[in-house]
Amino acid sequence: MPPVRGPAGSRILVLTGPSRAGKTTVCRRVVAEARSRGLSVAGVLTEDGTTSDGARLQYVLDLRTGRRRLLAVARPGGSSSPSGVPDFGWSFDEEGMAFGRLVLEACAGSGCDCDVLVIDQLGPLEVLEGRGWTVAFDLIGRGGYGLALAVVNPRVLDEVRSRLGDCETIVVTSGDRDDLPAIICSAHLPAG
Repeated sequence: MPPVRGPAGSRILVLTGPSRAGKTTVCRRVVAEARSRGLSVAGVLTEDGTTSDGARLQYVLDLRTGRRRLLAVARPGGSSSPSGVPDFGWSFDEEGMAFGRLVLEACAGSGCDCDVLVIDQLGPLEVLEGRGWTVAFDLIGRGGYGLALAVVNPRVLDEVRSRLGDCETIVVTSGDRDDLPAIICSAHLPAG
């Protein structure tokens, strides 16, 4: 089956799957292969980390510059912030969210002239609360890239797919995450 074509011939590929299945790992490997082929990469990648006492962290990485910022800290034992607003177990760092948003806005402002655009990830924050990286929907919709690789939380998959339009979805599991980067690269990366 030929790749699904989005705006102006761009391809949109959605990666989804359970938490910790390896969606970011797949993105990281596709990015590495794209760069090894001389392709340009832009967007954001969410990286896991831990504090010295073992608390889970997330960082947002600007794929063009390599700069990164703290994005969120996991809160044990609950999915609401101290104010009672649902945030799905994470305390989001406002500066980190602004950093990621600015990275994506810069891509949108430049017409996202890149071979591979990565958005890791779109989830309840964007879809249910209208916060975070909502600019990603417009950015992907404009085209200007060869391949958009969007990581999507399964809780909001149907809504994101309806907003993105023509896209192909791949469910990542711990059993196939090692094979998927090569499959994605051979089927979806633009020629270098």
